[in-house]
Amino acid sequence: MKKLKKLFVLAAMAMAFGLFAVVAPDTSALVTTPDLDNYVGVVGDTVMVCGEAEYGDSDIVITFDGVLMVDETLSGSVDWCFSFEVPSIAAGVYAVVISEYGEAISNPTELVNFEVVPKITPSSLYGEDGDVITVTGTGFNGSDTITLTLDGNLMTTTPATVTTNSLGEFTLTFVVPSGTLIDDAALVASDTGGNAAMELFTIGEADDEIDDDEDSPETGDINVVFIATTSILAVAGITLAGIGLKRASAKR
Repeated sequence: MKKLKKLFVLAAMAMAFGLFAVVAPDTSALVTTPDLDNYVGVVGDTVMVCGEAEYGDSDIVITFDGVLMVDETLSGSVDWCFSFEVPSIAAGVYAVVISEYGEAISNPTELVNFEVVPKITPSSLYGEDGDVITVTGTGFNGSDTITLTLDGNLMTTTPATVTTNSLGEFTLTFVVPSGTLIDDAALVASDTGGNAAMELFTIGEADDEIDDDEDSPETGDINVVFIATTSILAVAGITLAGIGLKRASAKR
């Protein structure tokens, strides 16, 4: 406690003598407006932010919708690049705030808008009649109803009514319908707010049962082989018999 009081006293004395001053952040622009490598993305995307600071020892702080993403101290160079991952959040446009903090500056701040769009991830992009496919979604409206279609046809899902959570996420399953082979069928999930995401899905046909006789010789072929073999043996027997008779005649 004594050390804490001493620190407060030293801080008060320093402020009194003008050794440092406490300044509130303002909204003045940074030296250069930071650039994002992308201003639209999905949950989980990595976003790179680059800019130029006023001083090479400043702290760069980046928030996404008020949530801290980056807090880094520069190591001498005023040019900087930092990245962050788009957090789980519902569809919408969010503020990315980039601030520079340092003792000699008034904490300039820049605001950049970033749009989060929906994404779906099927457990497989190929399925045959009766296969169960799991679909997860992110970046949809929060607490909204999801509709799933495949090649334009409404799918029956489990659960029967799919509702996103507050972050715009959902998980469902559906059964691949029977039908002919379809390449690049559109698998589309949409909410009531007009947000939609698509993946191309292939509907395959179940493999035909292997015909046991398909890869084996026909019965007639077996008979022919047997007859041919018997004939060869018979001829060989006759020949050997003939050779035996000749030898017997020669001995006499």
